[in-house]
Amino acid sequence: MQMSFQDYANVISGFLAEFDQCFKEFNNCKPQFALFATLFDVNAESASEEFQMEVLDLKCDKQKQKYMDMGVLDFYNFFQKKMYSKLVSAAPEIA
Repeated sequence: MQMSFQDYANVISGFLAEFDQCFKEFNNCKPQFALFATLFDVNAESASEEFQMEVLDLKCDKQKQKYMDMGVLDFYNFFQKKMYSKLVSAAPEIA
């Protein structure tokens, strides 16, 4: 069976719609990505209430520069889990 140009156009249109849907889902997760990737730059008020206090505490942490010099994955492994338990628990879900 030979496909017509219209058949190809329909297949490509379907791929484009699927592609757009995937990136729409990424856009919905953008605030979570920002929170966990650039924790010191995020506005604490834009974080969910669940994380706001830990974000504010972390921004005031004396070891802030040490955290900032690490990569994202090392950063969450270095955390004091007792102080930032919600952030540490949620980070692997985002990564």
